[in-house]
Amino acid sequence: MIDADDGQRLAPYLRRHATREQFREFVLNRSVYRLKEADPHSFGIPRLEGAAKAALVEIESDEYGGGRPERMHSELFRTTMRWLGLDDSHGRYVAEVPAVTLAVSNVMSLFAIHRRWTAALIGHLAALEMTSCSAHAAHSSSTTSSPSTS
Repeated sequence: MIDADDGQRLAPYLRRHATREQFREFVLNRSVYRLKEADPHSFGIPRLEGAAKAALVEIESDEYGGGRPERMHSELFRTTMRWLGLDDSHGRYVAEVPAVTLAVSNVMSLFAIHRRWTAALIGHLAALEMTSCSAHAAHSSSTTSSPSTS
């Protein structure tokens, strides 16, 4: 699906063409998901075994900054929110975002709280990680070489 998508990529568009207000609106909408980012996927850890469990723990460790609070993805997102003058309180913008934003966030929680949806939960995480790897890789390499820039 990703390879077949011939549309413009969001990150390069935001970086090159979006106004500050457009970027702010994007971040505001994403905050509903990003501030709780890894928490629902963590429900999958006790439900898996072997290599699948080890892989999920490795992904989750990265999401949680490898044990360094300042590198947690949700904290990095909070920094962006503050830079844009947004309130970084969890759930602050729930009443202001469109239904589709809530649906994306809620489906993740639905998968997490129902054991029968474990495969969907892991698939959801895989889809998110597959579509964000280049951005995360760029962040990881820059913070690894220069911790003072995070």
